[in-house]
Amino acid sequence: NQNQSNMNKDNAELEVMPTKRGEMFNISPYNIVVEDDFNVRKDMGDLEGLMNSILANGQLEPIMVHKVSGEEKYVLTDGHRRFAAIMLALEKGNSIPYVKAIKVSGNTEDRLFAMVITGTDKKPLTVLEEAEAYKRLVNLGYEAKDIATRTGKSLPHIYNALNLADAPKKLKNAIESGAISATTVSQLIREVGETDDVVAIVETAIAAAKVQPDGKVTKVTKKEVVQVAKKEGKLKTQQTPIEKLFAAYDVLKDREATNFTILEDLVSLMADDNSTVNEFVTLFE
Repeated sequence: NQNQSNMNKDNAELEVMPTKRGEMFNISPYNIVVEDDFNVRKDMGDLEGLMNSILANGQLEPIMVHKVSGEEKYVLTDGHRRFAAIMLALEKGNSIPYVKAIKVSGNTEDRLFAMVITGTDKKPLTVLEEAEAYKRLVNLGYEAKDIATRTGKSLPHIYNALNLADAPKKLKNAIESGAISATTVSQLIREVGETDDVVAIVETAIAAAKVQPDGKVTKVTKKEVVQVAKKEGKLKTQQTPIEKLFAAYDVLKDREATNFTILEDLVSLMADDNSTVNEFVTLFE
């Protein structure tokens, strides 16, 4: 009887249970659906290199999917680059019967947050890709402070990204080409104000930049664009207090300062319409 009891216990432990959200499971790559225009990532990077790594070492990081109701189909939430590399391997005749996946919520907001909170083995989103995700979250009703809290990013970082998300295509193209940094463009937007003026300043600075032997334009610096802005009289004569705090944050970040948490907290309080005097007092106590 004791042996029978142990056998029943063993069988119970071996019983296949339904997959729950957050659990990793194997899924056929052909049962995975890629939703058009959901992925904010535009730069897939070296897919061939990632494919070779997966073939040599296996898929080290699972993708994230949510199940289509009533069908044996799963919509890809995060891991578009890994999945693209796996599909490339299949196109080349390699055998990859299963993809490691984690079932997550199908909620749009949750899926967007999953994309921007990157793991150590993933290719990080570019600044502009990240900015696009934040803009979508704002359109879904999230405030910048809520996005900062959930992603672990500073509030100034979120605001700077949102400025870039709304920037004209010409500025985004300049950033993507490497002609100017996203940080410089973000600072210029705050210090000049009118985006048409920012576009003109950036184009003038890029036109005056040195051309490298490989034909690429040397990246324009903050100092160079400020010189152009001053020459054309486009810099604001007076910054608002919060703009000054943002500028200070940028300087400290560029210097790789580590002890400026209080500045981030101060910016957060000033940006919050519901903050109280006591919260400011507590910050400095």
